[in-house]
Amino acid sequence: MQCLSPVESEVLNVVLAADIVPNRMDDTQLLQAIQALAGNGVSSISQAMYIEERVPSGTDIAYTSAMQRVDRQINTVASNTIPGASLDSVGHTFTLPADMTFRIRATVPAYRVNSFRSYLVSISGDAIEIMGGNAHASDGSAVGGHSHIDAEFSTIQETVLKVQFRGLDAFSPNGFGSGLTVSGEDNVYTKLMIERVA
Repeated sequence: MQCLSPVESEVLNVVLAADIVPNRMDDTQLLQAIQALAGNGVSSISQAMYIEERVPSGTDIAYTSAMQRVDRQINTVASNTIPGASLDSVGHTFTLPADMTFRIRATVPAYRVNSFRSYLVSISGDAIEIMGGNAHASDGSAVGGHSHIDAEFSTIQETVLKVQFRGLDAFSPNGFGSGLTVSGEDNVYTKLMIERVA
């Protein structure tokens, strides 16, 4: 197809990049091309799920199993715009749909358990096990800390995941988090942001 101006040439290039056969009688081809090309990356960036480990105001969470992996109690969806993604607030797992790429950022707190680490593991679907960063929450000086998970992975099939924790020492009153008492405000401990990137 011959173009009469540089602008027509640019429009034609966009239409061809979207694998659309040019048709001078169809004045929606540029819009179709932009929508098709955006659907291959740009529009999926706005899809995200934010989930949390949330408990009532003033609630502590104990860690009683030194050196054992224990599931964090992820139980609340703050927001979710990923079609097919969901949270099982009773089983404390979340499901991600097949054939997508995700970036996960998580922060997992601890208090007075000495050295600790978080994990992101699948329990069905694709085999995924990602270790979070090592962290330290000193037992002797009443200090807390956070292990962070920052990873990108793709799913081939629907996959169910959970967040786990392992600490050097148990701390029974509040090793997973020390509650703040504020009327009308819950305590939020573990937080995850799951972003669809492709």
